[in-house]
Amino acid sequence: MPTPREEYELRKNARKDLPEPSSSRERALRFAERLIPIFVPVAGGLWAVILFTNNQSEVASKAAAEQAAQSRARLVEAQKPFIDHQFGTYRELTSILGQILVYIEKDGEREKWFKNYDLYMRMVSGPMHFVEGSAVRDAVVAFNADLAKYVEIGGWEHYRKIQSSGEALIVAMKNDLKSSWTTGELGTKN
Repeated sequence: MPTPREEYELRKNARKDLPEPSSSRERALRFAERLIPIFVPVAGGLWAVILFTNNQSEVASKAAAEQAAQSRARLVEAQKPFIDHQFGTYRELTSILGQILVYIEKDGEREKWFKNYDLYMRMVSGPMHFVEGSAVRDAVVAFNADLAKYVEIGGWEHYRKIQSSGEALIVAMKNDLKSSWTTGELGTKN
């Protein structure tokens, strides 16, 4: 087995014995033969870097998505007491509104109606301010205006107005609850 130096000398002498390529095509082929052993590992290395970078970005995006899902779950858990309180307050007010809106003028019924009216006024003057959104507040203001006219003047015309604005208030509360469940942003209500 020849030593590396002897092998080098043999190859060097073998090259001297080869005739020099005469055409440009042959020179280009010889040049390509010399470049291919260099180009293949470089291209393979670049491809490996590209694959590694793409894989890392996929891993990072999956980790970010998982982190966002965990943050969302923690946010929902943090909101749960507020949403439960809001639901309870709206449910209680809806029940009182139902009693006010189905009033039929009979003996003894007017006293029950004023009892529910007092309960309603206590709710909207206190606990409602803590849980209501701006749409609910606007509906409460409209209902209160119609209710004040009915209490002051009475009559079926004003009673029909409080029925209409009362139903609008109930719908506003329902929509406010829906938005609390779907936005995921505590404290974003106006």
